[in-house]
Amino acid sequence: MERSGKKIKELELIISNKYEAIDEDEIKSLGYKTAKELKNGDVILMIGDLGAGKTTITRVILDCIGVNPLKVRSPTFNIVNTYQSNLGTVYHIDTYRVSPFELYEIGFYDYFDGKSIVIIEWADKIIDDLEKADFLFKIEFNEADPRKRDLSIYKKR
Repeated sequence: MERSGKKIKELELIISNKYEAIDEDEIKSLGYKTAKELKNGDVILMIGDLGAGKTTITRVILDCIGVNPLKVRSPTFNIVNTYQSNLGTVYHIDTYRVSPFELYEIGFYDYFDGKSIVIIEWADKIIDDLEKADFLFKIEFNEADPRKRDLSIYKKR
């Protein structure tokens, strides 16, 4: 995340809220609040370690915009999951195993059509190759209580 700080500024993202030692219910509540702000063309970046809750937040956001949460899975192996929501098409992308070089090969930039919502897990791995972002969730394990999380939410100015 440290190397991404400059790029976050270039994307005009500023920290909106920072939460410490929050539980899953609080995380879900914050996901619902974000979903209410979404519009077509928005790009959401998710940054966090394995198991931190990136897909959990994504599931909540998608539930709020009309996607059955039981259908939302991490796109780790197929790289992109596509959902139809009340706001239109949503592309849920996992870039954990994708190098910046491979982005063109998988048609990554085609998903940014200005009409669809794009949610990118492991965004820190490819953040330097992004030209747009509207939200960024940075989720970390809380040091004092590993069952809880620290969450920073960035939004477009």
